[in-house]
Amino acid sequence: MEEELTKKNRHREVLITLLISFLFMGVGFFLTYQTDPLNLSTQNEKKEREAVAEQARISGLKQNFFGHLKLEAKAYIIYNSETGEIVAGRNEKKILPLASLTKVMTVLATSEQIGPNTNITIGNNIDENATTLRKGERWQMANLAALTLVSSSNEGAEALAEAAATSSAALVEIMNQKAKSLNLNSFHFINPTGLDENYLPGGVGTALDVAKLFSYVLKNKPELLSATKESSVSEQDSSGLTHNVLNTNTAVNEIPGLFAGKTGYTDLAGGNLAVAANIGLHRPLIFVVLGSSKEGRFSDTKKLTEATFKYYAQINK
Repeated sequence: MEEELTKKNRHREVLITLLISFLFMGVGFFLTYQTDPLNLSTQNEKKEREAVAEQARISGLKQNFFGHLKLEAKAYIIYNSETGEIVAGRNEKKILPLASLTKVMTVLATSEQIGPNTNITIGNNIDENATTLRKGERWQMANLAALTLVSSSNEGAEALAEAAATSSAALVEIMNQKAKSLNLNSFHFINPTGLDENYLPGGVGTALDVAKLFSYVLKNKPELLSATKESSVSEQDSSGLTHNVLNTNTAVNEIPGLFAGKTGYTDLAGGNLAVAANIGLHRPLIFVVLGSSKEGRFSDTKKLTEATFKYYAQINK
């Protein structure tokens, strides 16, 4: 009798233990469900794995399309002006001479000192060998700025500087201050043209900061660069005299989607080129090459734009 009671008690204890175990398991499952009802931990882990895999795929595509390009340029960058993404680059943070890319900052700084309809007289100190402008001509600021950027007129840059700040030196100081205010800290200018002076470059900066400057102008004052998408422009001075000038960017019609650009060339700088091109929805890209050759700046940029179209074609698959 006692043995039977003992057995029953043991059976009862076993059952109670099992019931308690199942109870705790049920509570555990319940708590897990309550703290992660949608199984978010697993979903997040899956998303992280997918993100890593996608990043690896993109890195592989970039290496495939940009890693083996043979360019003359010492530095280049492909910059998404909408997102700030560096799509591809090499030595994009290396400080190099800017040559006439300087004139983009010259025109921007001028536009913040005087209005587009301000009359500017070409002064006495103009070079007697100047081909685009003549002493005494009167121009509206907007027209002179367009001619200056399209034809890369040094006389135009000097005239803009004197009209905006009484002297070239005064405008150069404003240009350097503007660069600092935009956090373009690699920039330093010593003249408004970008011409070399006594074995010193007229302006220096990085490809990255050139791309950021272009992005800023295109977002805030796109009218300053609008004429640079044309192969030639006709601008009139205040007397009605028409000046027909060719774009120094001879590849302007060879780069699909191009809507802005500026060239630069000096002995110290070599060949520079910056262009903005729209290669698709929400993809306005800035292409900058620094330290190429006079012809190489164009072939380098065309290689980069062609590689970029192929790259995004693969990205979108």
